[in-house]
Amino acid sequence: MGAVYEAATLDGASFALKIVRPDVPLRPDGLRRFARESRAAQQIDNRHVARVVDAGTDEGLGLPFLVMERLEGRDLREALRDLGPLDPSCAARLFVQACQGLAAAHACGVVHRDIKPANLFLEERATGEIVLKLCDFGVAKHALPEDSGDLTKSNGILGSPMYMSPEQSRNPRTVDHRSDIFSLGVTLYETLTGQLPWQGVSALDLVVAVYTTDARPLASLAPWVPPGLATAVHKALARNLEDRFASADGFASALRPFVDASDSSHGLSGVTTEQRSENQVSASPLAVTTEPGTEWTAERR
Repeated sequence: MGAVYEAATLDGASFALKIVRPDVPLRPDGLRRFARESRAAQQIDNRHVARVVDAGTDEGLGLPFLVMERLEGRDLREALRDLGPLDPSCAARLFVQACQGLAAAHACGVVHRDIKPANLFLEERATGEIVLKLCDFGVAKHALPEDSGDLTKSNGILGSPMYMSPEQSRNPRTVDHRSDIFSLGVTLYETLTGQLPWQGVSALDLVVAVYTTDARPLASLAPWVPPGLATAVHKALARNLEDRFASADGFASALRPFVDASDSSHGLSGVTTEQRSENQVSASPLAVTTEPGTEWTAERR
């Protein structure tokens, strides 16, 4: 329903302008999500959350818009498509940053509810450094009185089933911050292995699999991943809430020991041929059991 443009102020500063497309029929729930994204992002002040600097309504067309910081780079979904699984140290470094952004959101009472590779943007700085930014808070949940009438009253499922926690698929209105930790764990698992921890040919199959079975052992798909890092990922993927990390900061602390301090490039690096051959396996290509191009963001109508 939206389009993003590059925009510039009179003094030459560059921003990203997100606006509802005038050719798309405006649904009330869509407009509420747009407003929700603005409200959530504006209240979170963290370097690892894409910054919204202004919001309003276009005077001519009457359409809402957001003004955001303009970022150079690509999202994690594109990076995985181009590079395949990422080197464990590189992945750990990026996901420590993701945890920092999530911790800032959770401290503001915001649960993202749609963590997935497409919503983790990898900003490429002029120095070559990669800075991860959380994006798209359009289905976020707020611990605020004005958010008590959740959009899920009319839309039974919000989020992306391939990355959704079991409790979110059951009742997205009642989830807490630990649901985001689960979704981040799914995303890290995919980043390290090129595959999802659960598989299915439909959204319902995935939901049932997450409810009834544990994630496939990460080591069976990517034996080059340090055992301690694999253990941290599986802790984030615990189906029982009490068995997960209690906070995004706790998840970050478990990941930090696997960041190679000697790597000063801070860029992106995929799994090398040496890493794969050393373990006498071939890295599997990105494997998603849906049709190519399918987006499993479901709405019940």
